[in-house]
Amino acid sequence: MMNWKLRLTVFIGGASVMIVELVGSRLVAPFLGSSLIVWTTLIGVILGALSLGYWLGGRLADNKATISRFGLLILASAVTVAAVLWLSLYLGAVSRFALDWLGVAGSTVLCTLYLFALPSVVLGMVSPYALKLSLKTTDFTGRIAGSLYALSTIGSIVGTFAAGFWLIPSLGSFKTLAFVALVLVLSSLMFLRRWPAALVLVAVLYTGATTLLLPEKFFAYQSVKAEWESGYNRLFLVSGSDRETNRPIISLMSGPRVAQSARFSDEDNDLVFEYTKFFRRAKEWNSSIDKALMIGGGAYSVPRDFLKHQPQAVIDVVEIDPLYTKIAREHFNLKDSERMNIYHEDGRIFLSSHGGYDVILLDAFNNSGSVPFHLATREAIQQFHNALSDDGVIIVNMIGSIDGKGSRFIQAELASYQAVFPFVALYPLGAKSELIQNIMLVASKQNVLPQTAPPSPARVLTDDWAPVDYFLSDIL
Repeated sequence: MMNWKLRLTVFIGGASVMIVELVGSRLVAPFLGSSLIVWTTLIGVILGALSLGYWLGGRLADNKATISRFGLLILASAVTVAAVLWLSLYLGAVSRFALDWLGVAGSTVLCTLYLFALPSVVLGMVSPYALKLSLKTTDFTGRIAGSLYALSTIGSIVGTFAAGFWLIPSLGSFKTLAFVALVLVLSSLMFLRRWPAALVLVAVLYTGATTLLLPEKFFAYQSVKAEWESGYNRLFLVSGSDRETNRPIISLMSGPRVAQSARFSDEDNDLVFEYTKFFRRAKEWNSSIDKALMIGGGAYSVPRDFLKHQPQAVIDVVEIDPLYTKIAREHFNLKDSERMNIYHEDGRIFLSSHGGYDVILLDAFNNSGSVPFHLATREAIQQFHNALSDDGVIIVNMIGSIDGKGSRFIQAELASYQAVFPFVALYPLGAKSELIQNIMLVASKQNVLPQTAPPSPARVLTDDWAPVDYFLSDIL
């Protein structure tokens, strides 16, 4: 009878580890992004914590392992998972302090240790302790050890799919952690007297309820009006004011430094950001625009503005995350139009079967403010080229500098476009070339641009080599 309980708990422990790891990526994303650097660091630190847990669990199990102590261990794992909800309250302050001193990689190490080291260590102790208890009742050491590790791994697989496809998109990060803590508490009841577990159960439920009722306490800003999660993003609706005009604005943000879209609160449909107004200049390089493509819809401010200024044209908008479209309809005045076609898929996949565009507007960023690398390579740029009409033009929004520390990505992207297009120009929107700013790249198939950029000495980005996250880690 006890054997199946141990096996079930090992399975739950394995699932919990992966759920916590995936939720971890969502909790740190608003402050540190979700780049390759962040994922690499997050996985490495959690694996290190699990290794320490395996070692400690083995030593603890050899010191008179009992069923009741195993129950307390499971209960401790529930407490440490629930504690992450409260530690998240200060994650913004911790990350801001760490970024000033340690950079993105060091900050991710510190924040991951801060949030997830303890629950990962405790969850790592579960399997070796369960193995010790199982070996008391059987001589089939190898078979039992193999089956328990297999169950833990299967649990991790189930937890990964459950978190990615159901829990996080449906419940959100905080509810998912509260759910995991609750399941662990219930698991401990199989091995403990009920009264201590019941007390912890009350604490876990209180933690979860507080998290659900007061989500704004877990963010770095006081003006969050709403927050959502999908399979792609964690987004926040934030109220504030425009730095230039001091007019009130509503912004859609994926982190405290990354605004995806904004509108004026007085319902004025004029564009807020200067870089979005630059897209209006498409008619300077192609005076007869009938069909346009925009990759990266966001809150759809640019597509709506395009239809306003190009009354004869139609536009296809490719936005990978349907959540953006939903928010745009509810909070950013997006209306259905016969001249706007919306596609929820990856931009590069879309390009493989569409073309004939007079202009392509590219404004695609992930939730860390980095350009998705597969849209920045020479192979992707060749697809842009093929999708344009003979006199077509592409306008790309980038962040960086022409010279200095923030120029690595800009120069590499310039070299990549110059490898495909005969005419390429850069238009920095700031006053000084060394400043981090929005830089607009314009590339044309046939039309000579008035200020074609000199050849870039940088290495061309390819699908095989595109360290975009590393190029941008120093400036985002």
